[in-house]
Amino acid sequence: MDYVEQEYWDKSYEDLSLEFSNDDDALVQLISKVLKSKGPDRGDVIEFGCYPGRFLKVFGDFGLCLHGIDTTPKVTSLSAFFNSKGYCVGDFIRGDLFKYSPGKKLDIVCSFGFIEHFQNWEEVVLLHLKFVKQGGLIFITVPNFHGFFQQQFHRFFDKENLNRHNLKAMDVKQWNAVLKKNNIQYDILFEGPFGNIEFWVDEEKRSRLKRFVLSKSLIILNHLRKLKLPPSTSYSPYLGLIIKLK
Repeated sequence: MDYVEQEYWDKSYEDLSLEFSNDDDALVQLISKVLKSKGPDRGDVIEFGCYPGRFLKVFGDFGLCLHGIDTTPKVTSLSAFFNSKGYCVGDFIRGDLFKYSPGKKLDIVCSFGFIEHFQNWEEVVLLHLKFVKQGGLIFITVPNFHGFFQQQFHRFFDKENLNRHNLKAMDVKQWNAVLKKNNIQYDILFEGPFGNIEFWVDEEKRSRLKRFVLSKSLIILNHLRKLKLPPSTSYSPYLGLIIKLK
């Protein structure tokens, strides 16, 4: 990953517990909605940058066999974890996505908060095609740091975290442009911003004044969730593209 050293990820994973995302999570709801209407009855799914695998559970609940690839040594622990929960488990591989050749193509390929950590994000988008069957599904989502309000918030309160992300990669229109430029034929199942308005920050050193302003700002901004505002590229927390290859 061009924007983040592996050491950062390994350190952040040291005390991270393996747990599933809540059913009311916006991404969980989006995955479930698509799988209910367009998902295969059975088959295989692989996630790029899969650790800690919080969203793979949703695919497992729909009967899919779970696979993943990541560069962290902890990725191999996911096999035992998902086995203990009764899910079908395939291969969880510690490896470089750019050098790995899948033994077979799978029914679903997904990445959640992955492509925006690369300088060559266009190549990463196209790598999804290397792993997916004809007629298969591709899920790509990122946090929305590109939108005006989200970007200004992170630029002021969360600059170190913002710098770990390639803002150019956080644009669904550009993902579509890359696919069309390479003559990929597909149907769009979902595209655009999603999730109720939400703001968050990563850990970094901040002055006492900035911490105070941040705490008050988060209270005010997250109160806006009660308004249930429509999705917007300016303030929604996530962006996504889900397609079915023809």
